[in-house]
Amino acid sequence: MRVLCFGTYERLFPRNTTLSAGLRLAGAEVEECHEPLWELTRDKTGSSFTSPLAMIRTGLRVLRAYWRLLRRHRHTDYDVMVVGYMGYLDMLLAAPLARLRRRPLVYSPVVSLYETVVTDREMFSGRSLRGRLAWHLDRLALRLARLIVLETSTYVEFFSGEFGIPSERFVTVRLGADESLFTPRPPAAREGPFRVFFYGKFTPLQGVPVIVRAAAEVQRLNPSIRFEIVGSGQLTDEVQRLSGELGLSNTEFIPWVAYE
Repeated sequence: MRVLCFGTYERLFPRNTTLSAGLRLAGAEVEECHEPLWELTRDKTGSSFTSPLAMIRTGLRVLRAYWRLLRRHRHTDYDVMVVGYMGYLDMLLAAPLARLRRRPLVYSPVVSLYETVVTDREMFSGRSLRGRLAWHLDRLALRLARLIVLETSTYVEFFSGEFGIPSERFVTVRLGADESLFTPRPPAAREGPFRVFFYGKFTPLQGVPVIVRAAAEVQRLNPSIRFEIVGSGQLTDEVQRLSGELGLSNTEFIPWVAYE
């Protein structure tokens, strides 16, 4: 089976890489029709991403990327098309292309755009024009897919209930890990103090303030345990302020580093 990963998805996003790796392990031939776009901006919050001028610039980059994808798609041959994260807009282009080839379209959204920008990051009000557009874009992208891949049954229930998509259109596939980067080691191979590690973009969904409060509790009970928190993003200032208020001495904050 030939699988075409299509769109402007974040190529190194863990869900996208593990899904492709899993397909290859299952015997599929995986090819890409990809244009880099969203991975060019790591922190997608604040005025640098949501201001009117920034949104116009993003729109122009999207149009340029889609023109290139259209040209590349003409030279592809596949049995099924897969659109990964962040593929909310990609689905509007992928669906007619897959239909023209009479090929099934699989969608792996990871998270809801509406839930991310309205409920989680609180970038827009749910009643605002941009909030309503996010909801309708979510719903349209889901309706265009033959099959929708999510990580948990709880999230299937949310997507199905929120956007009115039949539950039989979903399948759950666990997240997994990139085994080229993460491999288990025997306990004897571990050196130094016991460490608790976090790596991420400091979005509300990831709950870094909760980790910081947990570090304070652990510091009181067992100060030898160390916390390493790597990354930056929307909650960086709040996390740093909370760390100072709690007097953490068992936690090291490290700026963003490459995933590898």
